[in-house]
Parts: sequence; structure tokens; C-alpha cells
Amino acid sequence: MRRTRLGALLLAGVAALLGGVVQSAPASAATTSVLVMSAGQKRAVDSWVPNGDYSFVVKPNSFSVDQQGTLNGPRQIVTSRSCWEVDTPHPSTTSSYAGLTNAGDFQLVVPGAGVVWHSNTAGRGGKYLMLTRTGDLVLYTANWKILWQSASGQCWMRSNTVLASNHSIRVGYTFAGTRPWRVLAMQTNGNLVLRHGSKVVWQTRTNVPGSRAALTTLGELLVQAPNGKVLWRSNRRSSPNCACALDLGYPSLPELAITNVSTGPPITVWQVPVPPA
Repeated sequence: MRRTRLGALLLAGVAALLGGVVQSAPASAATTSVLVMSAGQKRAVDSWVPNGDYSFVVKPNSFSVDQQGTLNGPRQIVTSRSCWEVDTPHPSTTSSYAGLTNAGDFQLVVPGAGVVWHSNTAGRGGKYLMLTRTGDLVLYTANWKILWQSASGQCWMRSNTVLASNHSIRVGYTFAGTRPWRVLAMQTNGNLVLRHGSKVVWQTRTNVPGSRAALTTLGELLVQAPNGKVLWRSNRRSSPNCACALDLGYPSLPELAITNVSTGPPITVWQVPVPPA
């Protein structure tokens, strides 16, 4: 009951800041989502809407859903990665903005170029753009029907954490056309697989159902069976208790990397290179 009331108050507060009114939302939306914007509103460059570990961020000529967190090592380091981003090749300008039109179309607008990206939902009743606690950007109607969603979520993991069976981390990027998702999935059959779109570009070839992936405090990636037995390891280690992270470097290279930022600029501990064309 307390979480539902707190979520409803949070929605109402954001709505008041935006100058809009949010109709009564389902308990699930009220407790796990925050309002990014309502129909007829827009967000300018440097706008930032947080929800737990995720934020909706508007930048010059782009917007993104970012995942932030703290790396615990010799010193605590706060870091952030873009998990899903819409960008444009047009000359950068701080006058660009993200908006939800009165007709319910979610758009990126760049002065001089016009609408450079949109959700293609005009005329379908889009009313509320929400950011969920799991990092998904969702467009709802006034009756809370889902019209569109980014399908974004976790895109990196820190040391001393696990990727459970049937879970994944993913990165999506749009730049002058939608690029394929880059996904690292811990499959239920025990295989850790990296895909670029539908193409498998790397895998551990492990096969014990229910296995999990783990990033150790030494910055080593493991695949562990349910009984804890190590089935595969990256065999590259960093300093003990490192401030390490595993992430999908999309759209930059490499495909998948573990980096250590304990002592300054990122140092690559291990990586999966881009396969030959």
C-alpha cells in the first residue's frame, strides 16, 4: 500500500512540474514508472528524468535511456552508459528537443531538419510517455494501453554481480537508420551468447541448464553451473577488488568488453573483438 501511494505521489509531482494531469494509473505503472512527458509537451537539451538506476536524457540532436551505477573498488566511481539512444547525423544544436505531439507521436526534432525520428504513433491516442524502473521507455494511451516501447533495459553489469539464467543485457542505437540490437544473453540451456541482431557473433558453448554468468571482483567473467562449478572463464584478471564493468560498447568498439577504472582512465581487461566482415 505504501509503495502504491508513493508511486502515485511521484507521478502526480512530475505531472505538476510538466503542467499536465495524469489520470489514475494501474498500480504496476504507479509504483514502477515515472512520467517523462504528456501529449503536447516537449523536453529540451539537458532535460533529465531519473527512475532508479535509469534516466531519460535529452542531449544535442539526441536522446537516450541511460543506466547509471556505482563501481566499488579502491574508490567509488559513479558511471553511466546509454542503453538505448536515438541520434542524428545533422549538425549538433542545443535547440533540438524530444516531444510528444498532441496527436500522440513521440519525436526527435532538430531545427532546420525537422522531425528526424518518430515513433510512428500519430493519431492512435498516445498520451503518456513513461520510464519504467527496469529502463524501458513506454508510450501509453489515456486508458493505459501500450502503443510503443523502446524495449531497453540493463546494458552493463558491475563487478561482483551476476547475470541470471534467462536474463540479458542489451544496447540499441539509431543513427540515420535503426541499427541491430547488441544483446548478451544467459540462455536457459547454459550458453552465454552475444548477438548482433539475429547473428551470433560469440558464445561460450557451455551447456548446463540454469547456469549463470558472473563478473568477479577481479574483473573476470565466469559461467557457473547451478552448483557453483565454473564451466567457462575469460582467463583475464585485473587487480583485486577492482572497479570493473562489463558492457556492450555499441555503437563504439569492441562488441563486448570488461574495463577497469580503479586508477583513472578505463583499462581494458578482456574483450570480444568485432568479427571479420
